[in-house]
Amino acid sequence: MFNNIFTLQTPHAATLMGSICCVLLSSCASNKKADDAYVVSISAAESMEAKKETNGKQKLLQLMNETRRKKGRKPLTIDSRLSRAAQLHSQEMNSRGIMSHTGKDGSNFDTRILRQGYPVSFSAENLARAPSAHWVNKMWIASPSHNKNLYGKSYTQVGIGKAGKYWTAVYAEAKGGKSITNSTGRSQTLPPPAISYAGGF
Repeated sequence: MFNNIFTLQTPHAATLMGSICCVLLSSCASNKKADDAYVVSISAAESMEAKKETNGKQKLLQLMNETRRKKGRKPLTIDSRLSRAAQLHSQEMNSRGIMSHTGKDGSNFDTRILRQGYPVSFSAENLARAPSAHWVNKMWIASPSHNKNLYGKSYTQVGIGKAGKYWTAVYAEAKGGKSITNSTGRSQTLPPPAISYAGGF
């Protein structure tokens, strides 16, 4: 018997004992969007851990890196510019009550990253609407389009945003010489590297 059923989008449950969640997910990478519907379960132990979360963004980083390690991937480090882009997008989704990769001004994730001064060669975005990091990570693992971003070999850095139940993770790796061409076709000079770190918000 289901204790709760949640409908969620783009990467997206609850405080229950071994519960099941219906989810609608969407992810973006290389300007391609994918939507998937999945039924995901969470164990009683995970549910209890979710109830104890005090810093969801830090917990999600930890869970994502544990997940990546199992696949032989290097851990992601936090970049302050990606974090600003992710946090602003989560705040906007929360205020609008809408989950979407497209901002109210028509922006997409690579545009939002560039606005924060992050030069992007490879990037992707996962979104979620869920009450805890445990649910977010579990649902992203279940979705092929989301775990492709989560496990991406090209990604070395991440920014995580959370506002209410709306989560954003932006995965990226900055490359190139002194300048790159951004999504509008204009040349952008690479800014100085931001301080990246493996933990702490």
